[in-house]
Amino acid sequence: MRGTVVISGASTGIGRATALHLRGLGFGVLAGVRREGDAPDGTTPVLLDVTDAASIDALAARVGGGPLAASSTTRGSPSAARSSTSPWTSGAASSRSTSSGTSR
Repeated sequence: MRGTVVISGASTGIGRATALHLRGLGFGVLAGVRREGDAPDGTTPVLLDVTDAASIDALAARVGGGPLAASSTTRGSPSAARSSTSPWTSGAASSRSTSSGTSR
């Protein structure tokens, strides 16, 4: 395995395609979904709502100190402050994609 990535919005669209692509490249994928059955095959479902602090905290606790190879938010709009202070993003490559496909 090349590392672990977290992909939110992994049940459909860009998030699902990203999760499947990274899985195919040999990454372990934590697929952020609202229902476990919605995670793409071969990924690990994690219940995640990026607009809910408790949901984000539960994911951070699950990941622990990492390391994460990357994280990608393809749904919702988490606050920049919340994303930058998460303990499990420290030292990891992190990107946030908007629905238009741009990255910051």
